[in-house]
Amino acid sequence: REISRLEVLRGINTGELFTWSGRYKALMRDYGVPLFVYYWVTWTSMGLLTYTAIEVGGLDAMQLIANFDGYTGFDLASKVDPQLGKIGLALVTNEMLEP
Repeated sequence: REISRLEVLRGINTGELFTWSGRYKALMRDYGVPLFVYYWVTWTSMGLLTYTAIEVGGLDAMQLIANFDGYTGFDLASKVDPQLGKIGLALVTNEMLEP
């Protein structure tokens, strides 16, 4: 128990827990491979379901990007491929819905 607390403190002090690789190293160290696999299967399936919902539901990702451009003043809509826009929207939505 004390070793686990010291590992967390070391990770905070070195900044390791604030990186992707550091967080997943801690996940593997603390909980093992089964939880790691469960997490990635859950994340991937949610992402695929989100993309399918966008594709089947007919959500226009380019229109959403254009609305975002209007709020921020950027010009992303002219630079983004429509298919990649759907994938990007699915990734962003998946991160917001992440279990």
